[in-house]
Amino acid sequence: MKKILIPFLLIIPFFSILFFINFFFNRSKNIEKVISTKNEYNGKTIEITRSDDPDIDKDIIYYNSDEKKVKKEIYWSNEYEIDIHKSIEYYNDNEKMIIMELYHDDKNINTIGVYKTIAFYDSNHKKIRTENYYTDKMLCDMMISYYNSNEEITRIEYYKNNILIKIKAPKDASEDISLTNKGII
Repeated sequence: MKKILIPFLLIIPFFSILFFINFFFNRSKNIEKVISTKNEYNGKTIEITRSDDPDIDKDIIYYNSDEKKVKKEIYWSNEYEIDIHKSIEYYNDNEKMIIMELYHDDKNINTIGVYKTIAFYDSNHKKIRTENYYTDKMLCDMMISYYNSNEEITRIEYYKNNILIKIKAPKDASEDISLTNKGII
């Protein structure tokens, strides 16, 4: 009986270690699947269900016919701290992000009235312009901020019904900078 019991007792720790290794590596494994072989950019589209980042639920990446990344949709988890539920990144021919769209959740919409933000970047990934789109409850529909090479705001324009209603220079725009420079983009 002792001869059978000793090997059995040695096997239990071995399988326990295998179980924990398998559990750990499978938890952090992303699930990737091709959802289209010919998208609007004549390339494939891949969906990645994320388990390696608690802030992101999934990514959808669009490639062109040259297998270069053109667009990436990111679906954020409910716990993400900046109240964004979806973002879309657009890439140039060198696969550098040039446009980022952020879709704000209800908390941001109700707090500051912004439902969508679009940031434009140059080829060196310096922000050159942001556009904030507001709900009907706000005094303007859209605010556009322009940036210099140091990514400092140089001008802010406010629009209502596609008509320019106000322009601010940096010295009198300090109260508005917090809306566009919260580290969100």
